[in-house]
Amino acid sequence: MPRAASCGRALALSLVLAAAACAAPNRSDQATAARDRMAQFAEQSGQSDVALSMYAQAAAQRRDDPEAQANYARALARAGSVTLADEILGQALAQKPRDAALLRARASVRLMAGQAAGALADYDALIAAQPADVTALNGRGVALDLLGRHRDAQGAYLQARRIAPADMRTLNNLAMSLIIEGRASEAVALLEGVARAPGAPQRMLVNLAIASAAIGDAGAARRLLGEGVSAEEIEAVVRDLRSAPAGGGSAPG
Repeated sequence: MPRAASCGRALALSLVLAAAACAAPNRSDQATAARDRMAQFAEQSGQSDVALSMYAQAAAQRRDDPEAQANYARALARAGSVTLADEILGQALAQKPRDAALLRARASVRLMAGQAAGALADYDALIAAQPADVTALNGRGVALDLLGRHRDAQGAYLQARRIAPADMRTLNNLAMSLIIEGRASEAVALLEGVARAPGAPQRMLVNLAIASAAIGDAGAARRLLGEGVSAEEIEAVVRDLRSAPAGGGSAPG
């Protein structure tokens, strides 16, 4: 491991441990939060096996803690154990059927598994409890896109935009839904000004390029993506999107 990376990890770990060691009214809560941060840091730094082990240990020790079960299930799903993740969340939800953290985690796991109908049911339950939940509205839209119900999906994204007009994830999801439905010119109009702005997410620029290619402007697509992308590659993406029965939105985590 390069020395700089090693030092950076050591510094981050020392900060986490220092936070846990600080005097606080509830040391048990401090230690729990510190372990969760350490697991998150391990995963972010590429140590997925270490992170999964830490999440598993936390879930075993805190069986009544929805966040611990949700974190473990998400880590399992990211590692490819989607069925086990769904089982763990199902068991936890049997005890706490309305818990938002568990429902949110199961919905995202089900999207990863391609179980759009099940994910939709979970997102609907979240929205029923909290109608202004932008993350759940985006998840609902993605699930609907996966089911081929693009107009309903766009309704969910538009509802999310009314609540959080500046949310880039919602804008991206809405644009992708429009492209898949064959309304690429509307996607171009939606993305044109925002995608070129400084600091805009790269994915937004990619979606604008795809939408431009879908309306026949391959030159604009190449200018957006650079000369490293050929016209054939862009056209292949457009064909795949047009033939796909499912949506390409960004699922919430």
